[in-house]
Amino acid sequence: MDDGEWHALVADAVPVLARIIDTHGRDHLGHIWTVRYGGPPFELLWLGSALGEGDVRPTEAAVAEWVHDRLARRSSTSAPILRRFVEDFGGPGAARVGNAVPQDAVVRDAVVRDAVVRDVVPQDAVVRNTVSGGTASSVVQAASIGEIHFDTAAPHDPAVWIDASAVDPLALGCRHEGPYIRRDRDADLDRERPAGFLLITGEPLAGKTTTAWALLRRLAPGTQVCVPPPGSDLRGLPERIRARDADCVLWLDGLERYLGDPGLDATVLSRLIGMGVLVLATMSDAAYDEHRFGDPAHARVLSRARMVELPLEWSHEELTRLIESGDGRLGTAMIWCDGRAVTEYLAVGPELWEEWQRAKRPANHPHGHLLVRAAVDLARCGLLRPLPLDLLRRAHESYGAEPTGDFDDAVAWAARRRRGVTGLLVEDGGLWRAHGSLVAEATDADGLPPVPDAVWDLALEYGHDAVAAAAEAHFRARAEGGDTGAMYRLARLDPDGDWLRRAADAGHRRRVRRLPPRPPS
Repeated sequence: MDDGEWHALVADAVPVLARIIDTHGRDHLGHIWTVRYGGPPFELLWLGSALGEGDVRPTEAAVAEWVHDRLARRSSTSAPILRRFVEDFGGPGAARVGNAVPQDAVVRDAVVRDAVVRDVVPQDAVVRNTVSGGTASSVVQAASIGEIHFDTAAPHDPAVWIDASAVDPLALGCRHEGPYIRRDRDADLDRERPAGFLLITGEPLAGKTTTAWALLRRLAPGTQVCVPPPGSDLRGLPERIRARDADCVLWLDGLERYLGDPGLDATVLSRLIGMGVLVLATMSDAAYDEHRFGDPAHARVLSRARMVELPLEWSHEELTRLIESGDGRLGTAMIWCDGRAVTEYLAVGPELWEEWQRAKRPANHPHGHLLVRAAVDLARCGLLRPLPLDLLRRAHESYGAEPTGDFDDAVAWAARRRRGVTGLLVEDGGLWRAHGSLVAEATDADGLPPVPDAVWDLALEYGHDAVAAAAEAHFRARAEGGDTGAMYRLARLDPDGDWLRRAADAGHRRRVRRLPPRPPS
């Protein structure tokens, strides 16, 4: 798609998006984007900050800024979704009567709630009206009225319906890629699943949503999954399910967002259970405790649940299945998950990496970015254990960062817990290290700047045999290409080799003698 086509599409889509947000809110737009159209959830990460928070209604200019700033970079995936918005929501939203207008006719327009009525009235004729696409309210019309026919539209169903065998995990909000690793509690879920109210609880990032999605995939083909947006009116849902005449599952991820009138109350739940519908929900432990022992109406709903608690920590059997899966990404997670749950690592890791990369911008937190880079680079040198803060300070300064009070601010920013779980820097007994996901990603990532020589020198000063081996491999490749700086360091690492002679032949004897001796193992 060239720039002209993109700008034309944006011009059509922006008024549509603004109208949806203004009428139904950002959550409804996000629900259509991810669930109905299968759009990537990460496209919506900056939606709130770009368009304002709370009840603020965005201007079309703010929506356009968000589209150009966030979506243009991934126009290949965003453009088809924007086209669908324009096609599905960009029309007049109403049926029109009388497309052909005789020359001797008088045309009158009347608005009936969301419908538009066009009267084509030949002179001295009796008017007959048909209204569709909306709900009839009061209509006032001049001229003679013969008969009026109102076709009342069926109630709008905001939910998305998906076949259980084809449910995309990302569309349901699962932070999941690659093969699903069977959890020990899956057997309990399979025993409880035929119908009724099944609630999966656990700590944040324990994998509740992904485990629930995997249960959907084990249901019989043809089972219909109802995915309503948060805050939906569920009072008419039993009738809509009955009209489908199929096995149905009501998906309520983050159940607390659906509790109460007009959402899921005891009456609606009883009707659904009586119809044989499986209500599949997830809820954090904290949210469950708040609602189970708080609001009496919410407590009545939760008392009907058959609960399955999903532990945050993985069992030995689960870790064995992870290893046997052969998925390199999951294997890496197990190595670098910092003693926390694998699911937690997989959920938080990508967000930590993106935040760290974006922090380098001058308007964000460049000092914090450099501090985290110092910890990551020292780990790339082989210093994987926690390190003194003073060593991180010296490495931080080697990038040209000024030794000012910004360092303390950088530490506070880098150590702040994201999503209540972990920071980019992790404190361990008064020492510090980069979060394992950052080190793992940096080890495999292309395009990262090489570790500066000054940071290698600090690592060698503090390090051990593992650092020396990594340094020798790093500098040997450069020295073979004629890099004299690499020869100096190899002479330090291997005094008995010929690198000292080759460095001397290059005419830098004095600089070689200045190199500090290799530290003891």
